[in-house]
Amino acid sequence: MILLAIVLLGVGLFVGGKRGITMLAAGLALGVLGGTEVSIREHFAGYRSHTTLLAAIVTAITVTLLFIVVPSQWPRAVPFAVGIVVFAASFYLLRETFRRRSGGLGFR
Repeated sequence: MILLAIVLLGVGLFVGGKRGITMLAAGLALGVLGGTEVSIREHFAGYRSHTTLLAAIVTAITVTLLFIVVPSQWPRAVPFAVGIVVFAASFYLLRETFRRRSGGLGFR
């Protein structure tokens, strides 16, 4: 998947117009998915800690969904406040999970 992302990004840089933009977007999306998958596997195997990255991904998804779902009359600060809480909670839970999987180490 990551190899396909690299190819799409490379070709998308040289192809113009909407097709090039689509290739760049698809390459970025595949690269993010591939990198996230590797980060999840390494983190939950206790090999390397990706706590901050995984907490940021969870937070980005949550804030994006809240911007779509929250009624427009609510202040726009609500999704950001919820995002801070989600980041802190997921960071703590992911760090504790890594400690259990790695034999007590907080990072590697």
